[in-house]
Amino acid sequence: ALLAIAYAAIAGSMISRAYIDIGDGNYLYTSSRMADGLMIYRDFLSPQPPMHLLTGSILIRIGRLFASTDAPLYTVRVFSLVLHLLTMGWIYLLARRLTQPPHGGLIAALIYLATPTGFWWSLGYQSELQEIFWMMGALWCFISFRPRPMVAAGVMTALAVLSNMTAAPYALAAIAYLVVRH
Repeated sequence: ALLAIAYAAIAGSMISRAYIDIGDGNYLYTSSRMADGLMIYRDFLSPQPPMHLLTGSILIRIGRLFASTDAPLYTVRVFSLVLHLLTMGWIYLLARRLTQPPHGGLIAALIYLATPTGFWWSLGYQSELQEIFWMMGALWCFISFRPRPMVAAGVMTALAVLSNMTAAPYALAAIAYLVVRH
């Protein structure tokens, strides 16, 4: 909890109106157009899967409920930061479950938060944040190998693929494992 609070204080102080990179600007623009009522793939084309953009449009609509013109942008930025911290929680729990030393979870969470790419992603709106969140949740459910958690793992893996197509190889690897497991 202290690690998350410290990270939130550092990253939160760096949140700005500036685009982090072209992906951040593209995702925000596309999500904004969807929040205006346009439908992806019908009214305009996008090479991205829909989940990330749909989430962005919902966040922008929520932000528009506030009086500030910057509120939609900051709503998305805060969401990214919170999602990054929630993913740190998944990683902490996974590492505690899979490693012998009791401090393995803390070390894994620290490594995750200290990764420069992840840090910059948490300041912008990148699809990888949602993809990684869903994949870590799926892994948490998958390793229990019980029926109900396996269903949840399947749903989370589908959400990861619908957020970013780079999750597809992981989904295929999980399916291949399940096929040969029996």
